[in-house]
Amino acid sequence: MKKTVIALLTAVVLSACKSVPPPEAEFAPEDGIKTTAVKMRTGDVLTILLNENQTTGYSWNAVYNHQVSVVALTHVGAESGLCGAPGRCEARIAALKPGETTVILNYSRPWEENVKPAAAVTYRLEITD
Repeated sequence: MKKTVIALLTAVVLSACKSVPPPEAEFAPEDGIKTTAVKMRTGDVLTILLNENQTTGYSWNAVYNHQVSVVALTHVGAESGLCGAPGRCEARIAALKPGETTVILNYSRPWEENVKPAAAVTYRLEITD
């Protein structure tokens, strides 16, 4: 009897893990692609706030080149303090070298390979001295 109960509980827990839905539209950034370039000077830090819910396994990661540095991708919990409530990601990007570049932020599960991100946002940056 004890083994049957443990087996059933294990099956329920594992099936719940597999059925986590992708993030709702409310967790994606509002603008998708910034068509107007963000103008920065070398040494400036751009702060971007993006909605996220890490309890679903999704988080933001950055793709960028040597002209910028991602200083931080920090999770900021929900103001309500409720477990499972959506929060925000604070992305801080420092301008290192002059020129034009892009930073792509992808909302995905880090362990999933060869899977299209649930959301993505691209920022074009124009960096001057």
